[in-house]
Amino acid sequence: MWSGKVILLSLGLSLASFCHASTDIDQLYERIVNKDQTALKELKKLADTNNTQALVLLGFIYEHGVTVSVDIPKAIQWYEKACNQGGEYGCYNARYFFQYGKGVTLDVTRAQKYASKSKTDDLNIPPDLMNKIINQAYELKSGAETDKTKRASLIEFVSRYVGQAPENDLLFWGRIGFSKPEILRLATLWAQEGDPEMDYIVGNLYLDDFSPSDDRRSLDTIKKALQWFRTAAEKGYPMAQYTMGDTYENGSAGLKIDAVEAKKWYELAANKNDEKALVALGNIYYSGLTGEVDYSKASMLFDKAEQQGAKKPHCG
Repeated sequence: MWSGKVILLSLGLSLASFCHASTDIDQLYERIVNKDQTALKELKKLADTNNTQALVLLGFIYEHGVTVSVDIPKAIQWYEKACNQGGEYGCYNARYFFQYGKGVTLDVTRAQKYASKSKTDDLNIPPDLMNKIINQAYELKSGAETDKTKRASLIEFVSRYVGQAPENDLLFWGRIGFSKPEILRLATLWAQEGDPEMDYIVGNLYLDDFSPSDDRRSLDTIKKALQWFRTAAEKGYPMAQYTMGDTYENGSAGLKIDAVEAKKWYELAANKNDEKALVALGNIYYSGLTGEVDYSKASMLFDKAEQQGAKKPHCG
């Protein structure tokens, strides 16, 4: 137990310095996204010092075409260079292309060479479990790149693990290319293509502390998340519409309490059979929150919510 505690404390110091570096990289990335022409040059200059986070980010930029043309061979070069700095980052990013034949000829042997370079001796995860999770994550990524409707499944899978991971496991997820900042970048990039579900997911990622440059407890971060929820709601995503209604009803995220606005959003979501919205709208009619008491309509909404799987409220 003593030795484990010492390792954990040591790891915490390592993670602290890593998080600081990630914050700097994250700020550079935001400037690149905002088309700051000097930011990409600064990132490449940092990569010239063999900074692994800069190298991996350049791989991501060329893999996904962030303000540059998609260039898979160039992405692989950057990931490979990161991998060659001790195997801590970039190895599984590079492996992916050859394992699944993405932008290159499928080459399982070369894919395995990258995997074998990855540093794993400081991770407390059984090899069989590690390989299972890696394969699951990248199978989902491969599917998501073929079928856009599968993108949410990938982000939800990796964020569920990473969001609950202890410190040592966070290192593992960073090693295989799915650190918190990397997940947020990918989700945000996909959200820009107009998918309201991805907008909603990005909002939740901000609240779940996936942005290294934002304090999830701060009002600014909550407002940033709310903007993503509003975008999703305006595109008709029912879970986001319910969230907007709940936010207005309770006056959270810096909004003033507005029962009428809350009712509007609840109605939009309830029309799509969102069970939480059906219950919330039923409560508004039952309590007369907007000045209109209608027990009959409340009961109808509660019954409909129950049909969707919600527990029927006890009124009285």
